[in-house]
Amino acid sequence: TGCRLIVLDHNETGIFDLVHELGGEITVFPLIGDIRCGGRLKALLNECRPDFVYHAAAYKHVPLLEENPAEAFLTNVAGTLNLLEACRGVVGKVVFISTDKAVHPENVMGQTKKIGEVLIHSFAAAHPDIEASVVRFGNVLGSRGNVLEVWKAQLERGEPLTITDPAMKRYFMTTQEAVTLVIEVSLMAGNRRVYVLKMGEMLPIVELARIFCEIQGYQLGRDVELRVTGKRAGEKMMESLWEEGERVEETTHPRIWRVRPPEERGFSWDHIARQIRCLEQSILAGDTVDVREAMRKIVGD
Repeated sequence: TGCRLIVLDHNETGIFDLVHELGGEITVFPLIGDIRCGGRLKALLNECRPDFVYHAAAYKHVPLLEENPAEAFLTNVAGTLNLLEACRGVVGKVVFISTDKAVHPENVMGQTKKIGEVLIHSFAAAHPDIEASVVRFGNVLGSRGNVLEVWKAQLERGEPLTITDPAMKRYFMTTQEAVTLVIEVSLMAGNRRVYVLKMGEMLPIVELARIFCEIQGYQLGRDVELRVTGKRAGEKMMESLWEEGERVEETTHPRIWRVRPPEERGFSWDHIARQIRCLEQSILAGDTVDVREAMRKIVGD
């Protein structure tokens, strides 16, 4: 088709593996870079001039980020600001990958993603020549560090499968579903829009463990034990894909909803960018900063 796939990551091994996986099917241009390095990012985008940017770079493990809020901010928030600034005058469309954890965030990861959504909206309002939109979804089975990888390793070692709480529920989708629907969104997206991918009903984590065992040829409770570890810091029992007051509408795609906020987000691009840069400078200077509280103030929570 003549399409080029430009892959930018700081994960050298991940890029190497991806090039070998896709090299025979599509032209892949591998770039090693860090989203925290704004100048380098700007130079790369100016050189490559992509039509679409899919922004999925982020730290994502909730308990780890609870212990490392400054690192979460530098990558997930300041990194997003770097990317958007680099896109100006170069890119036509930006799709930001968000999460259900950004809805009424109770953890650092969710806070960073909520700020990312606000950044996208304020950026799009200030730069209407670029279409910028958000895609929210839940847990992606098959992504790095997902629960299935953990269970597979435990099963191979003959250990009990660990779950945090039998009553905990999550939305799940496969990697293929996630990728396909994100691409669909990029083709239909207008400016300053939030899209939610339909993932059916929430699934209790214990039910996912039962299905996993059956696929492996085992029966949970008979062949494989279950060990409950308790809810971890920052975790909710259940997630939501939209907030109260947000209006959910059908789109032309049967598996995609559009979510409209109750009112336009009134965040000035210049103001929020300044706040983020100030916090970034304080963190990099080694100042003592309550990063969680500072992030709450950025979005007015």
